[in-house]
Amino acid sequence: PMAFVVLPVSAIVPKIAAQLGNRVVIIAGLGCMVAGFLLLARLETNSTYSDLLVGMLVFSGGLALSATPATNIIVNSLPPAKQ
Repeated sequence: PMAFVVLPVSAIVPKIAAQLGNRVVIIAGLGCMVAGFLLLARLETNSTYSDLLVGMLVFSGGLALSATPATNIIVNSLPPAKQ
């Protein structure tokens, strides 16, 4: 289920980062990841798959928001010969 969020969000994140800046997008992504972890941490043995799914989807959205611009920053910091 994470791929259903990560793939489309990763495709639009560069446009969002160009408008808002990488720092804002990464911080928002990390915030979503924290929210996803908190939702997952509340799971119990009698939790349903829906409970798990919500936490995973929130986390994966944050992962896509933060990882895409972070990767771009890392690659762009290298000289062209090493990219």
